[in-house]
Amino acid sequence: MPGYPKTHLIVGIVTNDRKNRFADGRCFNTSAIGIPLEEIVESAVAETLNTRYLLGEERERN
Repeated sequence: MPGYPKTHLIVGIVTNDRKNRFADGRCFNTSAIGIPLEEIVESAVAETLNTRYLLGEERERN
């Protein structure tokens, strides 16, 4: 992200939202996360200021 070195966001598909905020299959993107790219892997937990995301399998971009 321009202006925020070493900061990334994640784009994905919702599955099994434990708080039932979002339906399965819904697209989402996170706000800025500050973990190194090599730590963005399957089963990792990525955190933003207010939310934690359990990451699933990586998929090919369309």
